[in-house]
Amino acid sequence: MKLLIVTLATIFTFAGVCEPCSIPKGYESKSIAELTRLAPLVLHAKVVAVDNRTIYQHEYNATLKVNHVYKGNLNETQIVVAGFADGATCRSEVFVGDEKIFFLNVNPFRAKYDDHFSAVATNSSEAFQGILKGLCCPYTSDCPPQTFACRGCTTAVTSTWFFIIMLGSAIKLFLG
Repeated sequence: MKLLIVTLATIFTFAGVCEPCSIPKGYESKSIAELTRLAPLVLHAKVVAVDNRTIYQHEYNATLKVNHVYKGNLNETQIVVAGFADGATCRSEVFVGDEKIFFLNVNPFRAKYDDHFSAVATNSSEAFQGILKGLCCPYTSDCPPQTFACRGCTTAVTSTWFFIIMLGSAIKLFLG
């Protein structure tokens, strides 16, 4: 009986309980604009594959189909990015079919972490506005022109987003 208790205690001690990511109370995460300023490559993409993803895998790769590049240079339409992991590690977790905004390092392509879970953001109009702000459109005191190589506001707007923004403005105009 004593051997059974010792064996069970050993199993539960070394099997490891995966503790969730612990973010300090009151901590404010970086904004999309800040993440955009810090990342060499910001893009909108869809996850088409993940490599070697298991429960105990601390890091895995994801293959992304690139829809639009907001910041940086990229000639490829599909890239493999390293550095994704289980959410319990405070890293970004991705799944096949996810369509997100990605903040990446280049040479090689790697998820960029400037904060908890900060390599990926939900693709939304709020995220898009944050990206525009991070690209310094318009220039602000905390983002002077000489500090960052910013793209013009009009070049950052994709045709789809431009259509959505214009449609929203037209609806507001007609409905008052």
